[in-house]
Amino acid sequence: VLAAILLTLMVACDKGARSFDSVTAIASALEDGGVDCQGLQQGDTAKLVKESGSCAFDGGELEIYLFDGTEPRDKWVSFGHLTQRSLVIGPNWIVSSPNDEKAGEVKDAIGGDLDA
Repeated sequence: VLAAILLTLMVACDKGARSFDSVTAIASALEDGGVDCQGLQQGDTAKLVKESGSCAFDGGELEIYLFDGTEPRDKWVSFGHLTQRSLVIGPNWIVSSPNDEKAGEVKDAIGGDLDA
């Protein structure tokens, strides 16, 4: 029963969000959705992260993370909570925002689940 509940929650988390192939594609989708994401800088890969990057908006920076699926994404989320940033979580990606307002704009633009 617990497994079924967890599966339902994970599917609900991804409702309305799509998977992406690259950080560049996420940044483009943000721009297309009306979220300012200027000067994308590619970041380093890491144990859990397939690709990372960051882009600027007036008042801050969005951090973008791409994963090879939900398992590494979910492991990263436990670390992401330590950053004191708002997270928008998609099927194979996370966008980290400095505030809830911008995270809400990200969610509206590309879907995902707001985890503030």
